[in-house]
Amino acid sequence: MRLLPRFRASRRRSRRPKRGFTLIEVLVAIIILHIGLLSLVAASAMLVRRTTGTRAEAAALEAATQRLEALAAGPCVASAGTAAGPFGLREEWSARLMSLATLNVHDSVVFAAPFESRFAVLRMAVPC
Repeated sequence: MRLLPRFRASRRRSRRPKRGFTLIEVLVAIIILHIGLLSLVAASAMLVRRTTGTRAEAAALEAATQRLEALAAGPCVASAGTAAGPFGLREEWSARLMSLATLNVHDSVVFAAPFESRFAVLRMAVPC
């Protein structure tokens, strides 16, 4: 009589699900985590490129704005010139007397953005 209950108990144990993960489940989880981490790295690289480009553009606009303010504050005479600034900025400006009472000021700045050269152009008419 004792054999029968032991046989039933061992049968119940074999029906219980085994705990843990299979090798395939672990591999799939690792691949999913790997893809997620790679996408985060790619997004970080893109943000760094855009931030660098934005800083270069801001420096170019600041240089052009300062040049326009300096030309507008000076005498009403025609002038032109070029300059090289920090961060690889190249600037060309001109001030032309359009009429006896108006000075047309033009400034263009070429700057290096990631993977390309870009430019910013500012124009302003100054009353004399």
